[in-house]
Amino acid sequence: MFVVYNPTVTSDRRFDIQVDYHLYRRAPFEADAAARVPDGAPPPRPGERYVTRTDPQRFNRAVLGPRVDPSAGHPLMAGQGILLSSFQDGDYRLGITVTDLLSGKTLARDVSFTVTGS
Repeated sequence: MFVVYNPTVTSDRRFDIQVDYHLYRRAPFEADAAARVPDGAPPPRPGERYVTRTDPQRFNRAVLGPRVDPSAGHPLMAGQGILLSSFQDGDYRLGITVTDLLSGKTLARDVSFTVTGS
C-alpha cells in the first residue's frame, strides 16, 4: 500500500491517475526473455527476467466517486496484493509506475523482495 499525492486536479476537481505494476525475477543466467516483455512494459534490467504484470489501476472521479477530492487533502491509496505461493524461490523486483494522465508526468519506484520456501 502507498499514497499517491499531489496529482493534477482541474478547477472542476477532475484528476486521473494510472498505476502499473510489473514483476521481474533475478535470474542466475543470461536473461533472454526481453522478447517476451509485453508492449509498454519497462524492459528487464541486466540479470532479470520479466515475469508478469497486473491490470493497471485507475484513480479518478468515475472510479472513486464525486466526493473524492485530492485538492481537499483526500488521499489516493494504491496497492496490489499478489499471491506469492505460486512463485519460485528467488529474488524479485516489483516495478511500480504512477502516471498522472492529466499532466503526463510519471514516477517509477521499485520494491525488491525474496521468496523462500514456496
